[in-house]
Amino acid sequence: MCPMKQKPYRLISHTADIGVRVRGGTLKELFANAAFAMFDLLTDVSEVRHAKSLKIRVIAADLDELMVTWLGELLYKFEVGKTVFSAFKVLEVDNDHLVASVKGEKFAPARHEVVHAIKAVTYHQLKVHKTRRGWATTI
Repeated sequence: MCPMKQKPYRLISHTADIGVRVRGGTLKELFANAAFAMFDLLTDVSEVRHAKSLKIRVIAADLDELMVTWLGELLYKFEVGKTVFSAFKVLEVDNDHLVASVKGEKFAPARHEVVHAIKAVTYHQLKVHKTRRGWATTI
């Protein structure tokens, strides 16, 4: 679950508007940290209350597709459902599916300034992979 003192991601040079390198000690933590990174770039997550809880399920062919599908679903919830999130707990994850609990609230422009508008999650340079210290991805 996020947030943490040291951010679990860093910005990188990317052909899209924003690219991030995300890490996690476990695969569950990697997926939670990737979601945190997206919303942390989108707005000040410290201003997001945990007023609403949702369970999200996504399926995909492999881990790379699962990452894009997961983040795309959260971005859809923001764009269409006008909901911002700041807490992410991945309950199950393997090569082809993910189940997570997310917490947030309705987007309030007065409190949730959009810092970086995120329009899509892309596959460019995307690779979910195991490292000596856990897991990492570039998005």
